[in-house]
Amino acid sequence: MAGTSSGLCTYYKSRCSLPSAWEPRVTGIRNQHAMQHLKVDGTRVHYVGPGKEDSQAATVRSNYPLPADCPLYYFEVKVVDKGEAGFIGIGFCTEDVLLGRLPGWEPHSYGYHGDDGHAFSGSGHGRPYGPPYTTGDVVGALFNKAERSISYYKNGEPLGVAFRDIQESSPLYPCVGLRTNGEEVVANFGAGSSSEPFRTDFGAIRADFQRQVMASVRSTELPLLSSSGMALLPQLMYDYLIHQRFWRTAAVLGHDLLRSEGQLDEQELLDITVRQQSYDLVAAGRIDDALTLLREKYPPELLAERPALDFRLRVQKFVEMVAVAHAAAGLNKLETGTSAVAVKPACDGNPLVAAAAAPSALGSMLDGTSAAASSADTGGPAPMDIAEAASCETQRVGDMQAEASAQVDMAREGEAARGEAPKLAAEKKDEAEAPPQPPTTEEILAYGRTELWPRCRTPADRDLLMEAVSLLAFDDPAASPAGDMLRPVHRTMLAEELNGAMLACRGLPSTSPLERLYQQVTAVISQLKQMDYPQALVLPEPRQLVMEPPPGAVGSNTETSVNCGDAFDMMAA
Repeated sequence: MAGTSSGLCTYYKSRCSLPSAWEPRVTGIRNQHAMQHLKVDGTRVHYVGPGKEDSQAATVRSNYPLPADCPLYYFEVKVVDKGEAGFIGIGFCTEDVLLGRLPGWEPHSYGYHGDDGHAFSGSGHGRPYGPPYTTGDVVGALFNKAERSISYYKNGEPLGVAFRDIQESSPLYPCVGLRTNGEEVVANFGAGSSSEPFRTDFGAIRADFQRQVMASVRSTELPLLSSSGMALLPQLMYDYLIHQRFWRTAAVLGHDLLRSEGQLDEQELLDITVRQQSYDLVAAGRIDDALTLLREKYPPELLAERPALDFRLRVQKFVEMVAVAHAAAGLNKLETGTSAVAVKPACDGNPLVAAAAAPSALGSMLDGTSAAASSADTGGPAPMDIAEAASCETQRVGDMQAEASAQVDMAREGEAARGEAPKLAAEKKDEAEAPPQPPTTEEILAYGRTELWPRCRTPADRDLLMEAVSLLAFDDPAASPAGDMLRPVHRTMLAEELNGAMLACRGLPSTSPLERLYQQVTAVISQLKQMDYPQALVLPEPRQLVMEPPPGAVGSNTETSVNCGDAFDMMAA
């Protein structure tokens, strides 16, 4: 919605009230006297005064000033009748300008006059500017906030800049002045109920302005690195690739653009490989394997000094246990002929429903003092039912996990299992090995009691744990209010957080310089827009400048990876 004005043809998107009509109500005796010479009806103005002397001229302003958050403002005036002499002035003025004079005759007033085509600014003596205009002509006035200039158009054709270096501390208003009998004009402000398409292609004007701004941005030369005198952009790219574990691409870039040997030392390569494997395991939902790898390759301080991350990883393991158990129970229902049910809480006898609805029940449930710990849960399959379904479902669950891991591996570089990096002591389990049995409800709750509840230290931890536990109360956890915890993007964000923590544990920045630069640019553009900085107002959001990967490209699989736009969303988080 553009301001408070609404209409069929609105050219502006603004938080401000937009000019939409001429304002007949004025203060001050002299201004009120001048308004007696005009008949104002919305956007139409007719001169009804004596029209014999310059002192009998009258000017009318719009009902609102130019919107502060529009870098370009344009309006048009059609001359319905030039009257006796066509002493008509069109332009802009501040609120304190006397209205008994034509636009441009007073300080803080700017006008283009129809009788002689002269431009006036703060003086009764104008200068030649453009052609005269008369009955039937449409005159447009454009204020460029970025250039601090006013330009005019006649019947859609540009006349060039009339006024430059406009420095006004008060807002400007569109205005029109009349001086002789019979003069009549009608305005089109591009907003309001009476607006209609402009005679001039204002959309093209704005597009050209935006192109100029973007060209200025793109032509800005990036500084060189002060430490090495090398180009900044290749180094930013190299650091980002290393941060995101694309070690092979980073080596090629380093060799071709940074004139390095293109070889990473063994310890650096090993660290990248461990980070990549940890990322892939978390992204595939294999939290236990990820924690095992971290215990083998990283000091305990990695998670001990980051209890919030440690807790989120363990809660995610709980979530994955729920997902595996639900998948097994769902297959059991299909094999026994039980029809699928809609997403809803399980039966009323299930104490997990109470835990989801009443936070006070959570502690007792995980402490084992609630009937929720019993194997006789009535909402969903009993533990024995899950075990009976395991022989068929566990293989499918294992296949799903293996497939997810394989897809992640294809979308990433640096996987040690490919043989392009030093092999790690913690190798992947043999894929031919039978997957483990799905957990029972009792095992899931036992894990919550022993591993999660003792680590639940903050209100945020408690809220997260409640979300995870609530998954057990639904027939379809993925479609429940907390179902986002089961989605790939949730795992990916957790994997990214772990990657940053692993870097920080090695004394490296948890975010790459490119990511920090992106965050800074996003914040600066947002702040400049809030300050109504004209060039910033036409800049697209930084995310829109990030190219999305084409369909089918490596890394575009939404089930196993995050595209460029999502990655930059996480940068800005």
